[in-house]
Amino acid sequence: MSGYHDRSSQLRKAFVRAFALCLTLAIGVARADGPIDAYIAGAIWTGDGAPIHDAVMLVQDGAVLEVGKADDVVIPATARRHDLGAAHVIPGLVIAQTNIVESTRAEEYAVSPEVNAVDGFDPFADYTKLLAAGVTTVQISPGGSRLIPGQGAVVKLAGEPLEQMLAPVESLRVVLTAAGLSPPTVYEPPVGAVSVERPVVPTKPQLATSLAQARVGLDALFSEATAPDIGESLALSALADVLENGVVTRWSANTNAEIRTALELAERFELPWIIVDPVEIDLLKQRSLWQTDAARGVILNPELRPGSITNPVLPSANRKPEIAVWERAKQLIESGAGGRIAIRASTDQDLEKMLFVASILGRGGLSTEQILSTITSNPARMLGVADKVGSLKPKAHADFVVLSAEPFARGTQLQATFAQGKRVYEARPNSDRGTVVRAAKIYTADGVIADSSLSVADGKIAGIGSDVSTARGANVRDFGDAVVIPGMIDCATALGLGGSLSSSTSLGTKLGPLLARDDDRVALGRTGGVTTALLSSTRLPSPVLAFKLTDQPHPIKDPVALRFEVKGNLTAAEDRLARVLKAGKAYADAWTKYDADYAKYKQELAKYEVEKRKYDAAKKAAEAKKAAEAKKAAEAKKAEESKKSNAGKSKDDASDAKADKPDDQGDSSGSKKKEETKDEADKKSDDKSAASKEDSKKDSESSSDLKEPKKPTEPKKPRASSSLEPYRDLFAKRIPALVEVSDVKALELAVKVFRGQFSIKTAIVAGEPAARRAELLAKNEVFVIVGPSLVAIDSEGELVNFAAELAVNRIHFGFQSKASTGTSELPTAISYAIYEGLGSSDALDALTVKTAEFFGLDAIGAIETGNDADLVVLSGPPLELSTEVLAVMIDGKWVYEKESN
Repeated sequence: MSGYHDRSSQLRKAFVRAFALCLTLAIGVARADGPIDAYIAGAIWTGDGAPIHDAVMLVQDGAVLEVGKADDVVIPATARRHDLGAAHVIPGLVIAQTNIVESTRAEEYAVSPEVNAVDGFDPFADYTKLLAAGVTTVQISPGGSRLIPGQGAVVKLAGEPLEQMLAPVESLRVVLTAAGLSPPTVYEPPVGAVSVERPVVPTKPQLATSLAQARVGLDALFSEATAPDIGESLALSALADVLENGVVTRWSANTNAEIRTALELAERFELPWIIVDPVEIDLLKQRSLWQTDAARGVILNPELRPGSITNPVLPSANRKPEIAVWERAKQLIESGAGGRIAIRASTDQDLEKMLFVASILGRGGLSTEQILSTITSNPARMLGVADKVGSLKPKAHADFVVLSAEPFARGTQLQATFAQGKRVYEARPNSDRGTVVRAAKIYTADGVIADSSLSVADGKIAGIGSDVSTARGANVRDFGDAVVIPGMIDCATALGLGGSLSSSTSLGTKLGPLLARDDDRVALGRTGGVTTALLSSTRLPSPVLAFKLTDQPHPIKDPVALRFEVKGNLTAAEDRLARVLKAGKAYADAWTKYDADYAKYKQELAKYEVEKRKYDAAKKAAEAKKAAEAKKAAEAKKAEESKKSNAGKSKDDASDAKADKPDDQGDSSGSKKKEETKDEADKKSDDKSAASKEDSKKDSESSSDLKEPKKPTEPKKPRASSSLEPYRDLFAKRIPALVEVSDVKALELAVKVFRGQFSIKTAIVAGEPAARRAELLAKNEVFVIVGPSLVAIDSEGELVNFAAELAVNRIHFGFQSKASTGTSELPTAISYAIYEGLGSSDALDALTVKTAEFFGLDAIGAIETGNDADLVVLSGPPLELSTEVLAVMIDGKWVYEKESN
C-alpha cells in the first residue's frame, strides 16, 4: 500500500501542524491586555439557553470577558462602546461537517487513515461568503467516497492564521454507506524488471464492496493496528495513533444495519463516536446509549436544498417510510441526546444559508434556543472545541454575529460577523442590492396607494404594496408623510450638450453620442423632478433624442421623434413639406416593399430547400434503381449467353455420338424434339430480354419525369440613405413628427399635410393656436406639446389656459421648458396653470404617463412593476406651489436629495 504514499511528505506536514500549534500557544501566552470593547444589544443569545435581553458583552484581546444584562454588567469608563440598538447577537456558527478543502478529492486507496484534511486548508483563502452567512468555524472532512478516507480537522475561517487551526486532528472518518463501498481496483507494479519468473501482476480489489465485508475488514484492520508490531505501513501507523490516542471516529451511516456496525466496532475498540446522516434512528433512541462518554453526538442531514424542489421516493410495502429530519431531531432529544445533536448543510453550496437550513428543525417543535444550539454550542462540544467557540461565555473566542432581529425570524438580516473581536464582515446597505421606498402616498399606474412601499432592484421597480419583497441588505428609505410620483418628462430642453444645438443637423444624425458627460446643468435641472428630457437642434428639421438626466446622461431612444416647423409663406411651406415627405415616403415604401418581398423570399427559399432535398433524394433513388436494373440485365444476358454456349457444345457432342451409332428412326425423332425444345428456350429468352428492355425504358422515363425545383430569386435591396432612414420609422408610426407652428393657419396646414395627406403620427408644438383649434386636433387625434408659456391673455383680454383647454377637449398633451437649468422650474410653471383651472391629475399625467405612451417610452412615466425606477419624492401633493422635491431617483439610484436644515 505504501507504493503511492510519500511517507516523508506526510511526516513533514505533521511537523508543520505541530509547529503551528506551538506558535499558537506561544502567541496566547505572550499577548498583552488590550482595550475593552462593550457591545450593547437588544438581545444576546449565548448559544446555551434563553437569550439575555437588553444585554452587554465585554470583549478584550479577542476573547469574551463578560456577558449579561445591561443592569448587571459594569462597563469600564475606558471601554469603547458599540451600541447595536435593537440588534440580536448570536455566537459565530459552527458547522459539524463540511468538504470545503481540496483534500476532499477521492484518494486512490480505500483505506487512507494517514490523509489529513487540514493539509488542504488554506487560511489565507477568501471565505467572505461564509463569513457573510455568519459561519466562523467548520469541521473539514477528508472526503466521503472511500471506506476510510482519512482524518478531519477543525478550523476557523477568520482570525490570526496561526490561531485558525483549532484541532488539526479531530476525527477519523469511516464511510459505511454505499458511497464508501465501491472502491476501485488498484495496480501496484513490482519492483525490478518483469520476467517469466516475475510476471506483471493484475490489479487488486480493495476493501470493501459490502457492509458485511467492511465490518470484517475494519475489525481486522483495527486489530492489526493494535498489534505490537505493525511494520512500516504508513496507513497502519496512522490508524494505530488514532486508536491509541482515543481520536473520535466519525461514522457515515444511514440504516440500522450500518449504525449497528459502527456502534459495535466503536464499543469493541473503545472508540468515541459520532454518527453522521442517520436516517433510521431506532438504535440511537436507546437512552442508555447517551449516558456513555463515547457518544459524542449525531449530525443530521437536513435533506433540504434552499430554493430547490426534489421528488421524494414513493412509499411502498417493501420500503420503510423515512422519518423527517425534524422528527428525528425531536425523537433524539426525547431519548437524551439533546446537547449532542448538530445539523449540517446537504452540500457545501448551502453553507451560506445555514440559518435558514437549521430553521427546518422548527417543524419538529424545537425552540429557537434548541435550533440555534445545533449550529453553535452542540457542534462545538461534539468537535472538542467548546472552550473556544460555539458559545458566548468568559474566555471563549469573541466570535459573534449581529442580526437585525431574532434568529430564524422572517426577514432577519445579518448585519455583521466578528471573529476574535474583529469585524470580518459587514453588510453595507446600498442601492446596488436594492432599495425600499416607504411613503404616505405612492402614485402608481393603478391609482394612489396610501401608507405603502415600493422595492427597487437592478434599476427597475420590483414590487409595490404594503409588504414588498426585496434583497437582503437593501437600502430602506422611509420618507414618512411624503408622496412618491413617477419621474417627469420635459419634451424640449437645452440640457445634455453643455449648450444649445443650433447647427443644421441631418435627420440621420444620432444625437446620443453627442451627449456631454460633464454638463453641470443636468444636476441642477433634475432638482425639480424631471428625469427624462427631449433634445433637438434649434435648426429644423432635426432628429429628437430622449435621454435620462443621470450623472452621465444616456439615451433611451434615438431618435424618439423628428421635429419640423411650419412658418413663413404657407404655400411655399406646403410645397416644401409635401416634397420632403413624399421623398421620405417613397424611400420608406421601397424598404417596406423590400422587407415584405424578402420575408416572402425567405419563405419560398425554405420551401425550395425542402423540395430540393426531395428532388435530390428521388433522383438519387431513380439512378440507383436504373443502375441496379442495368446490372441485373447484364447478368441475365451473360447467363443466357453462357447457356447458349453450353447448349451448342451439347449439340456438337450429340452429333458426334450420332455419327458413331447406326441410323435409325428412334434417334431421328429424339433429335427433332431436342431442336424444338431449344427453339422454345430461345423464344423465352428473347421475350425476357424484351421485357427487361421495356422495364429499363419505363425507369428511364420515370427518371426523366423528375422536375428540379427552381430556386427563388432574392429581392434587390433599395439604396440606403442615412438622411432618409428615419422616415422608415416615421411612416411606420414607430416615431412621431413634432411640428412647431406659429399661428392657427400654420397649425391647420400642419394637420392637413402630416395627418390628412400622409397619416403621420403627429404632435403639434404650440400654445394658443392649439387651444383655439382644439376641436380640429381632437378630430385628427393630434398630440400637443405646450410651453414654456402655459397661460396667456388673448386679444379680447381673456385669460387662456392652453393646457386646460386641451384637457377639456380630451386631447393628450405634454409640457416643454425649452430651458437648460430652468428645466427645474417646469413644475412650478405648471402649478400656475393648475391654479388657473388645469386639473392636477391631468397635469401629472401630461408630465408622465401620457407623454411616455405617445413617444413609445414604455419603461418610464408610470410606477408599475418592471418599469425603470425613476421616482420623485415630494413633501406634499404633486404640483402644488408649496410642495418641495425631497429626492429624485433615476434608474434606481438617488441623483438628488434635498439637504436637511
